[in-house]
Amino acid sequence: MDINKNTQPDSETTTIQDILSILQPYQFKSTLIPKEASQLTYKLIEKLMIYNCDKFTLRIISRYLSKQTYEDLVTERVINHYCGYPTCKYQNSNRIKEVQLNSLVSKLKLPRSYNTKFCCKAHYQCSEFYKKQLSYDALFARSNLNLPFDHEDAFETCVILLDDYFDTSTNSDERADVSTTTTTKCRVDDVLSLLHEMRLEDPQMETDELINHFQTVNIIENQGLQKSSNVYGDPNGYSYPISH
Repeated sequence: MDINKNTQPDSETTTIQDILSILQPYQFKSTLIPKEASQLTYKLIEKLMIYNCDKFTLRIISRYLSKQTYEDLVTERVINHYCGYPTCKYQNSNRIKEVQLNSLVSKLKLPRSYNTKFCCKAHYQCSEFYKKQLSYDALFARSNLNLPFDHEDAFETCVILLDDYFDTSTNSDERADVSTTTTTKCRVDDVLSLLHEMRLEDPQMETDELINHFQTVNIIENQGLQKSSNVYGDPNGYSYPISH
């Protein structure tokens, strides 16, 4: 399966411009009350539960998602017969579907059980890697929600997507360069640690190959003025962080 074809943005892909209209009512708020947090979470899931979003958008919304709400998003995508990973637009009602399991069986890591939720192993790995980086905290318990995109103190600056690895590494001998706008808080050691944790929690994750590649990976950090803006401004423009 060509995963690049299924993640290629097109006219229906959700971009940050689409998300800005959802975020707009909360633009000056560093924190949200539970009702606001619930409303925002609902709208984000509603927007992302069909088709796909681009990688930049997925990184930015990590600021607003928790591990649990991300699982809810994956579930909603599966119900709509889309690959659970939000950057993927693969849809197949015969394959991607919710499977009812009793509580005991659901706790077991059955071989290739991800096949009913994801289009391929790579997107299962991408999804789990992304979720591992999300906060346990509820949205209403967080602060600094009004920081500019990719501000050095913003949550998303430490989020790395495995998509970048799969996009740049086409064979086992190639050295992968993973681009990020993160600060030095993001290190290859952190990536390797997450991959090791994933392998321990779920042997079918099969992260050995990923671990081998990330041991020789380059994390490329943008230097100087970042291509970002006030959270609710033009994400393609250049600007310094704006305080409110």
